[in-house]
Amino acid sequence: MKKTTCMILILSLLFITMPTTSFAADPITVSVSVNNATGTVTITGKISSGQGKIVTVKVINPHGALDYIDQITSGANGQYALSYKLKTNVTGTYTVTVGGTGITSPVSTSFTYPIPEDDGSGDTGNEDGDIDDGSNEGIGDGSGDTGNDNEDGGSGGYIPPEQPPVEPEDKGSAAIENNGSLSVKPYLSNNGKAVADITEEDVNKAAESAPEDADGIKIISIKVEKADGAKEYVQGIPVSALNDNSKKMGLIIETEFGTIEVPSNTLTAAETEDAETAYLSIRRVDKNELGEELKKQIGEKPVIELKLKLDDKEIAWNNYNAPVTVSIPYEPTEEELKVPEHIVVWYIDGAGNVVPIPSGRYDAETGMIRFTITHFSKYTVAYVKKTFDDIANYAWAKKEIEVMASKGIINGTSATTFNPSADITRADFIVL
Repeated sequence: MKKTTCMILILSLLFITMPTTSFAADPITVSVSVNNATGTVTITGKISSGQGKIVTVKVINPHGALDYIDQITSGANGQYALSYKLKTNVTGTYTVTVGGTGITSPVSTSFTYPIPEDDGSGDTGNEDGDIDDGSNEGIGDGSGDTGNDNEDGGSGGYIPPEQPPVEPEDKGSAAIENNGSLSVKPYLSNNGKAVADITEEDVNKAAESAPEDADGIKIISIKVEKADGAKEYVQGIPVSALNDNSKKMGLIIETEFGTIEVPSNTLTAAETEDAETAYLSIRRVDKNELGEELKKQIGEKPVIELKLKLDDKEIAWNNYNAPVTVSIPYEPTEEELKVPEHIVVWYIDGAGNVVPIPSGRYDAETGMIRFTITHFSKYTVAYVKKTFDDIANYAWAKKEIEVMASKGIINGTSATTFNPSADITRADFIVL
């Protein structure tokens, strides 16, 4: 049973067995107004649990797609307020749902965009729990900025950094193209996370027209639109699309930071028990997170981090039966283009050590570094030219030895010798 469901059941039982306890008639209120001219939506209200509580706000557009979601902190007397701009010019009735700390049953209201022309005010809204003019002063953290800072001009609220902005039950919008691919527009939260969800229905519809590869596996591409200012892309995928051992489908998630190709058996049934949504993320790593020596080695080359969450729980994904292929955009230097075979990929472990990824290679046609992995972590690009003093007389194999040594596929007998005339070791044979 999911944690949230269990908590609601426990709270319900407590309510039933404690008839003398009284609660506020309106545990949370919400009022919404919209400005026709600017498309700005203002949402205000009060949460009965008081100041410093998390308030979650979700807006669904008339087509049933997610238009906005954020979490803010309530201010004095539990009041909250935020504003944002409509992401599209979809006309009709929008649904606003608000929940928060200590609230077991979120409340909903609605607004119409555009408002009727005969209203004449240019600004209207629902009056359920409305707050008087000027009540926004002091709401939130005291900074005077209480909405969400996103690319659409919303104003600010707090989102816990380790929580996905999208709750598992929230399904983002996706346009299905004729070739079976999904075009997704993410929502950019104020912590730089560009988040999008696709539903099981989206996956099934896309699969109907998705192309098959040489092995007869249907390939669904999820094309995530670039979000200006994004530091991380988080793609929500129904677990049913990732724990299917039939291996009849694969997903390709395309973002500006890189492309991730995942098979349908990425997850096991055991680890996804009770989970609904897998959140696969790709992040550009700030070099200041790395040690000084590693920063010198990497220089200006890109560093990414891949993570996976099941609902709100991060897992250390590792599956040798389901290799994932990653591609990172990379522009080599003139020197590197002369011998692109020496452009390699490193895995950065928890201690800051680097481990070569033998499959890493640069693809000049796509302009990307491509490599295959079986666990998620931090990865970076490097340029390595490894050679040995004793291979000069082996011109027919010199280049291949240098390339394989640079990629970490083979090792020398020392830092400067390879001993090419010696018999191959069992360890080197296994690696090859």
